[in-house]
Amino acid sequence: MWGMPRTSAVNARPTSLRRNKAPKRARRSPQSTNASAATIARILDGARKVLIEDGYSAFTTRRVAAAVGITGGNLAYHFPSKRDLLRALIGKLLADYSSRFEAILAEPDAPVGDRLEALIRWLFTNAISVETVHTARELWVLALHDATVRRALDDFWDEGTKVISQLVQRARPRARALQAQELAHVITIITQGMIVLYGTGRERAVPHERAVEIVTGLVNVLLPEL
Repeated sequence: MWGMPRTSAVNARPTSLRRNKAPKRARRSPQSTNASAATIARILDGARKVLIEDGYSAFTTRRVAAAVGITGGNLAYHFPSKRDLLRALIGKLLADYSSRFEAILAEPDAPVGDRLEALIRWLFTNAISVETVHTARELWVLALHDATVRRALDDFWDEGTKVISQLVQRARPRARALQAQELAHVITIITQGMIVLYGTGRERAVPHERAVEIVTGLVNVLLPEL
């Protein structure tokens, strides 16, 4: 498979012809790059809005372009297909979560254990927000029918759980990596369960606020055992 290059008709062409085959692309100016980044941000915000308000069955690149106020061709320039757009949207969600995690991790005046509890409370509270509930549930449905979305969501959960695991290890330096990963997975599972249980039915036998207190209490009990 890998080895010496084979001689072909293309390789046998004169050097001058091969050099002229692909003209160099013009470099983008900083202004153009910034404008492109701003457009991408608008598109991803619009994509999430369409997904939340209209659902996966009505989610199309044309509808997203209309929501953003750009042409379909402009959107296709950045995201050639709906799959590309959804994958980028999931990537943005992960980046937003990572930024929030980093902000909690970087809190200078709080002990590491308190930072972990703060992260857990934020995860469980964010899990029942309207934006998170609708986005997550729509993406779950899409993942059942689209392998690209399914892989992107798997990466999202893996990366998020990895960050939680790292924070657990900071709180308990003597804990084995596997123990930290196990606890992080439990936290992730409970977070997803919060979306299911409290996402559209806040009035449960156990209120959401009480459930958060119970889970954070359990984590605080388990941490010293690591």
